[in-house]
Amino acid sequence: MSSSALSSILNKHNLTGENFTDWKRNLKIVLTFEKLNFVLNTPCPPEPPADAPNEVFIAYQRWKNSDDMAHYYMMVSMSTVLQAQHEDYITTRQIMDNLEDMFGGQAAEKRREALSNLINCRQKAGSSIKEHMLKLRVAYYFTSSSESNGTGGVKNGDWNSAQRRGGAAAKMGGSGDGAPARIDG
Repeated sequence: MSSSALSSILNKHNLTGENFTDWKRNLKIVLTFEKLNFVLNTPCPPEPPADAPNEVFIAYQRWKNSDDMAHYYMMVSMSTVLQAQHEDYITTRQIMDNLEDMFGGQAAEKRREALSNLINCRQKAGSSIKEHMLKLRVAYYFTSSSESNGTGGVKNGDWNSAQRRGGAAAKMGGSGDGAPARIDG
């Protein structure tokens, strides 16, 4: 996949405010693909003194160039109102911190809603256990999303490890043939 194909995702889904969680997830996908995501987690290194080794200058310039690219991706994918509010911010991390202050509560609300859906999920009479487990898996996926990393889901193996830890879904049985699930002790 080309970088322009990924960046077009951001262009199609500009940050307007109410879509912060989805926008942040898309931004992180693009920045990770472009190998720029580190600027969100790594502070800007101090400007090296004139007598610093060449490697220090290269590392500093790499961070600055990467931050500039990430900054451009962020700014171009925002509404014009948000662009104007953030045009004086120097680093990508400063912009993200401010956006999280402005809109970060949305992620917590989505998690609460997803958790409520997981807790209240009941198997419909006559439906297959496989269908019900898929619903639980989707509910678990959204419940386990992390606001700090914005991934919106579980990584490989987390669903199985959650089952081994004894989560509610792990206690459900069934043959997958549509028979009702049994709850173990």
